[in-house]
Amino acid sequence: MANMLESISIKTKLFLLVGITLALMALLGVEGIYTQKAENARLDHSLAENSLAASSILASDEATIHFKKQVQEWKDLLLRGQVKADYDHYLAAFESEYVAVEVALEQSRVSFGKLGLDTAPVIKAQAEHAALHTRYLEALRLYDTGNPTSYLAVDHAVRGMDRPPTEDIDRLSGIVIAALDQRAGATRLAAAASLQFAVIVSVLMVILA
Repeated sequence: MANMLESISIKTKLFLLVGITLALMALLGVEGIYTQKAENARLDHSLAENSLAASSILASDEATIHFKKQVQEWKDLLLRGQVKADYDHYLAAFESEYVAVEVALEQSRVSFGKLGLDTAPVIKAQAEHAALHTRYLEALRLYDTGNPTSYLAVDHAVRGMDRPPTEDIDRLSGIVIAALDQRAGATRLAAAASLQFAVIVSVLMVILA
């Protein structure tokens, strides 16, 4: 092998060196173009994904807020609904907040799907919320506007039933945040691999130079 290298003229060696250097430069250039396109694609995807995630988190937070308001309207209905006008007012407010929660949860479910996340947690929260609403209305049959203490029987019938949907609705935004963190880590690994390749090619060029 050494004899073969010695038999090659300096001019040929120079041409080989220049050829290898040019090939490495071309490879580095192609890698740079590919990396730039990949980074642009990742950026576009990340911006779109972050926008969807923000919408999903906002919808989940709105569901949480409106559900708390719904529960408060329920309490006000039981405690202050002895007068028919007040009863009708608080019942309407209770139903309005119920609809607001349903709308927010459906927006969250759609966003989960677009983000490629499992929609099962949202569907579970929707089912629990709808079931709780049914139980509330069934318990409300025990309410007697002429009996100031009838609210106790109603409250006893549904006591603690708001906890499961509360917990499941509260955790929805955390699911989205955790998924974004995981995907961001994968993106950083891909970018690091591209940078490592570029560094190796650059080092080879310096050695040959």
